[in-house]
Amino acid sequence: MPSLVGAAAATTVALHEVASRVFSVVSANQEKSSELVGRFQRLSKNRTVLGSKYFGHQYVYSPVVDCLVDMYIHPNKGAAAGRTYVFYAEASSGKTTGGHYFFQKVLPELGARGIMISGANASYFIHMASKLGCKQDSPWVASLIAALMSSPLSNERPSLLLLDEFNDDGVGDMNIHFINGFMREIYDKGLYCVIMTQNLAMAKKLCNLNNWKKIAPLPSAHHGDIELFLEEPNWIPMKWTVSQLTDFIRARFPRSDFGGKPFCDWIREGMTPTDVLMAATNLMRKPMDDIDRFKDKFRLQISDSRRKPITTARAA
Repeated sequence: MPSLVGAAAATTVALHEVASRVFSVVSANQEKSSELVGRFQRLSKNRTVLGSKYFGHQYVYSPVVDCLVDMYIHPNKGAAAGRTYVFYAEASSGKTTGGHYFFQKVLPELGARGIMISGANASYFIHMASKLGCKQDSPWVASLIAALMSSPLSNERPSLLLLDEFNDDGVGDMNIHFINGFMREIYDKGLYCVIMTQNLAMAKKLCNLNNWKKIAPLPSAHHGDIELFLEEPNWIPMKWTVSQLTDFIRARFPRSDFGGKPFCDWIREGMTPTDVLMAATNLMRKPMDDIDRFKDKFRLQISDSRRKPITTARAA
C-alpha cells in the first residue's frame, strides 16, 4: 500500500498537470476558426445569454445594472476596455438577473454587443466550451475573442463578455489557472470581460493574480482607486432601494394586491430581492387579518449586517 505522503505527492503532481494543461490550452489556442468566429459574432450581435433562462417581464433596473452601466458611460471611474474585471456581490444581490436585464435592455441602447455565460461547473473552461457548443480542444478561445473584437461600425462601443456564477476554484485551482491564461488573451484587445462571483475568497484570488494590472476589481463595485493595489479589495455592497425592490415585486406579481393592503408597504430598507420575494409569497398565502402580524415579525428578521457596507481590512 502506498504511503499517505506518496499519495499526497502524486495527487499534487496530478493537479499541477491539470492546471498546466488548462493554462497551456488557453495560451496556445491562437488559431481562429472562421466558422466559430461567424457563429460567435451572431451570438454577440443578439446579446445572447447562455446557461440560464430569461424572464424579461420579471427583471428590473438594479444596483448590479447600475455598476455595469457605469463601466460604459463613466470612464473617469477607471474602467478600460482590454482589461478583465472582477465583480463581487453577496448572494441574493441580483447578479444573474441584473446581467440578463443589462444584456436585453441596456446593451442595445448603448450600441454594444456581447455574450453572457451563466450557470456553474467544476471546470469553467469546460462549461464555457459546452455552452458555446464547442469541443474543448477546438480553437474556441481565439475565435471568441476575435468575434467580440470585430465591430461592424467604427464608433461602436466595446463588446462585453460576462462570466456569471464564477464561484468555484475548481480542482487544483483549475478555474483560477484558466482565468490566469484567459485574462492575458483578453488584455489590450479592446473589449470588456467581467467575472461575477458571490465567493469573496475567489474574488480576492482573481484580483490578486496580476496585482490589479490585467485583472482588477470592477471600479464601480469597489471603494477607492483600482490603480492602487490592495491585498484586500474594498467592495461596495449592492444595496437595493425600497423603490427598486417595489418595482421588482410589481414585475414579479403584477396582479396581486397582497390582501388589499397598500401595495408593497411592507418592504423595508435592508431587504434583498430574495427577502421580498419570500415575504411576498408568504403574504399572499396568509389570511387578511394575519398580514399585519406577519409584517412586524418579518421586519424584525432583517439582519443588521445587511445595512452595513462590505469592507475588508486594507493592507498595512
